[in-house]
Amino acid sequence: MTAQRFHRMLQREIGQLKKAPMPIITATILPVLAWTVIALTLQQPVIADIPVTILDLDGSALSRTIIRQLDATQALQVREVTANAATAKESMENEESSLLIQFPKNMETDIKRGGSTQCVITANGAQLLYSKIAYRASVTAIYGVSTAIQVRRFEANGLTRDAALHRAMPVSTEIHAPGNSWYDYGFYLVPGMMLAILQMSVSFSALWFFRGHSDRDAKLILPPPGMRLAYVAARGLPLLAANVIAVLLLFLVFFPAAGIAFSAGTAGLFLHTLLFVIACLGMGAFLSALFGHLVTAAQIGLIINAPAFVFSGYTFPRWAMPDGIRAFAEIIPLTHLLDGFFPRMIFQRSSIEGVFPLLLFCALFWGGSLLLVSPHGERLRAWGRRTATALRTSQKSYTKC
Repeated sequence: MTAQRFHRMLQREIGQLKKAPMPIITATILPVLAWTVIALTLQQPVIADIPVTILDLDGSALSRTIIRQLDATQALQVREVTANAATAKESMENEESSLLIQFPKNMETDIKRGGSTQCVITANGAQLLYSKIAYRASVTAIYGVSTAIQVRRFEANGLTRDAALHRAMPVSTEIHAPGNSWYDYGFYLVPGMMLAILQMSVSFSALWFFRGHSDRDAKLILPPPGMRLAYVAARGLPLLAANVIAVLLLFLVFFPAAGIAFSAGTAGLFLHTLLFVIACLGMGAFLSALFGHLVTAAQIGLIINAPAFVFSGYTFPRWAMPDGIRAFAEIIPLTHLLDGFFPRMIFQRSSIEGVFPLLLFCALFWGGSLLLVSPHGERLRAWGRRTATALRTSQKSYTKC
């Protein structure tokens, strides 16, 4: 690859991108718009004032005390107190409440007689995250009232308050959440969602790598003999620059705006993300070279990108997934970026976890792309064309049905 060849190809590529800037738009503007929506949606990520309905069949001073304790918590807001079971059930079915707490009849009377009682808590499964937080807050509040009752019983038997407290709570707990002590779910969701969007935007921006920029059905463009490296470098450099700009905006603007702060691990995470970008560019270039139809390449890219956030293990541990899903997750670049993300974000320590798989992806995707645009890649390209034809045929058949 001579410098002159590369320079001429780079100038021609920049000129084409000016006329048909869709790859640059995909790499920069589209992720920025998506990140903005996420930032605005999760600008108040601390969950508070979750609506709760109380079915109070007791109507006693004790039930009113518990209701006040529930409403006093930051997480909960007692929306309605009713003695009508149908009304309480309707509030749950209409998704007006995330939690329904039922106080049984004669609750206070049974406790005064030295017995016990049971409060039934029904969570709204359609609001899973809110229901879990509401359940934890309600159990804590009810447990506090129950402990106070037990302390008074021990005090009535002659124990001092300290002794009564120790007897009522022989084992206490203390919860620590490193890096997210305020249980801000945005701190957890925002980075993963934004990085998942980054994977999609980077890989999709490279779908035009071996074809024209404006014609979605443009045929595969094979570089002249002996100029494959110059062609790939000239086409890849503008795309890489556009995606690096997007990464800079992510780290300098969107992460800080979402309250995601880094210290010791920031530089390492940034470099890890750049390696991730190169791997995703390679994935898009590989799909561009393999399939003769741009729409087919985009569909396959969507199949890989759409489940990336869930399958990466960010919201559900990979060890709990079926073997097939876990194996599929291993071929998603986002999986290996996030493997090194948490150690740096939460524990502020350096980690090379996920780096070597991304290096392997870079070698496989870019090596495969170069092979596909060589004379030796004709057999693989023929398979890609057959796959594209089969997909289009199945789509037409489905449309007719």
